Amino acid sequence: MYIMFLFKPPKFALIAAAEENWGIGINNALPWKIKEDTAYFERVTKKVLVSDEATDTSLATSGKSVQNAVIMGRKTWESIPPKFRPLKDRLNVVLSKSLKPESDTYVIHSSLDEAVANLVGKPTIARIFIIGGGCVYKEAIESPLCEYILITKVYKNFNCETFFPKIDENIYELASHDELVNFVGNDVPKGRQVEGDIEYEFLMYKRK
Repeated sequence: MYIMFLFKPPKFALIAAAEENWGIGINNALPWKIKEDTAYFERVTKKVLVSDEATDTSLATSGKSVQNAVIMGRKTWESIPPKFRPLKDRLNVVLSKSLKPESDTYVIHSSLDEAVANLVGKPTIARIFIIGGGCVYKEAIESPLCEYILITKVYKNFNCETFFPKIDENIYELASHDELVNFVGNDVPKGRQVEGDIEYEFLMYKRK
């Protein structure tokens, strides 16, 4: 059994990759391809960490599985290739006032507040991650429920048109690498990494 920080709904974390000027996208897509970052995103958002306090033994006999939830805006949802959506082994929640669900494989809510409130008290949801896009990140980072911000910092300029919101250093501070590893529940490469001609680094900010 894994022991985690006390971190469960309604609190949530943001996870994103951003370049030198905090750009996160062009034409509703990532302008870079970093395989290790893609794998990292999948590991982090899938990993279920269960504390003694959060364990619900009734789940073991009911056949229900515990999973994380990923909340995203409509454009982020549509940017995921159809063959990869919904994202596997996570509850996919899409924020939209017009999108209609094509099946029961994902949930739609009209606002972030509504989505988060709907997940509170569900024993099958371990953690909530906000995964984009820009407007959803901005709303989420300003929420008192945002506890952690996981950023893959890409040390290159891609002239993006969509940006990650400014991180208020009066509210958030850079966490240590050990704190990041503890939060993620897996080993995380430390310091700057290189893939092709791109340098990047896995970082985490925490609420003070």
